[in-house]
Amino acid sequence: MLARFLKKRSFWNRLGYVLTAGWIGFVLLATNGDGSAPLFNTIFLVPLGLWLVIVIVRRRFEEPEPPVQ
Repeated sequence: MLARFLKKRSFWNRLGYVLTAGWIGFVLLATNGDGSAPLFNTIFLVPLGLWLVIVIVRRRFEEPEPPVQ
């Protein structure tokens, strides 16, 4: 059952959205919105890296499209 979800692009997009929102929320709560806190520097870098990993992993699980004839 899980293998079927791993092949869908929408699953990976939703996973990325949830993890991105979770990280941004965590950073905001941990720093109390203080932009000078060291953790605040990662507020966009970690989600960017996360999305790159998601794209790479998704391509490994996606079924190849049939060639156009």
